Amino acid sequence: MKLLLLLLVIAGLWFIFKEVRSKPKVEPAQALDKQEPADWPRLRALLAAQALPSIKISLADDEVRLASQSKFGGKPYWPRESAFPLDKDAKPLNFIAQINFSELPTGLDGWPERGLLQFFIGNDDLYGLEFLDETNTLDNYLNSKRNFAVIYHPEVDASVTVFEPPLSVPLDEDLSPYSGESAISFALVSDLPSPMDYRFDAIAQPFGPLGEELEAYAYDALIKSPDHKMGGYASFTQEDPRGYYAPDGNWLLLFQMDTDANEKIDIMWGDVGIGNFFIQEADLRNLNFNQVWYNWDCH
Repeated sequence: MKLLLLLLVIAGLWFIFKEVRSKPKVEPAQALDKQEPADWPRLRALLAAQALPSIKISLADDEVRLASQSKFGGKPYWPRESAFPLDKDAKPLNFIAQINFSELPTGLDGWPERGLLQFFIGNDDLYGLEFLDETNTLDNYLNSKRNFAVIYHPEVDASVTVFEPPLSVPLDEDLSPYSGESAISFALVSDLPSPMDYRFDAIAQPFGPLGEELEAYAYDALIKSPDHKMGGYASFTQEDPRGYYAPDGNWLLLFQMDTDANEKIDIMWGDVGIGNFFIQEADLRNLNFNQVWYNWDCH
């Protein structure tokens, strides 16, 4: 009888843990010096109705101990038998981050639950960025060789313990947005629409004209920094390129890495900028990371 009661208690605790782990947290509003406009609660309620689950990423003080561990910077997990990602000139790309999905809280529908996702960018003055225009359209960009790569490893080989893969050409550390290496931690949050995200105007449209005071308050209250994340609404220092080149597309925020620092890493995208990677929902569900759209901007 005692054993049965113990098993029931354990089962109940596991159910509670699972529910808490998968339920998005609502991030507290930022403390602002400005007086809250009278219409802010009504606008915030409208935005909250369109909140999206998002994985908030934070720099952690823990040591990076495993080659396949989630982290920013440093050397990537890389099986020696695999060809290392190269840019258009056949030079090695610069690793910036990797996410081990087994470490993430549940709650993002359609996202992988296992495997390792890695992000590489060009080791050049523009960090691999390419500008879109009438000659280099989004379609051309997505279907040509690019100076960045997003690599997904469905399975992680536990025998891979070497942090530094052999490179044909050494990387120039001065052409990287970071120096150092940091472990990272995750939290599932409910992400309100950002005024920088191109969907914001359509979401706020039923409210009517915001006015200068309310618009300025919304920027201060909703735009966070640093803002590392997966999923949710994107942040920029300039403007959302999706609004210009794919206003009707279903481009989701795959990953966002902001300017930030701790004792282990210093991240600086140009002049206090931010990097974004976007993906179509169907490609994400099919684990197709060959059609990712990469952007970064700064002040």
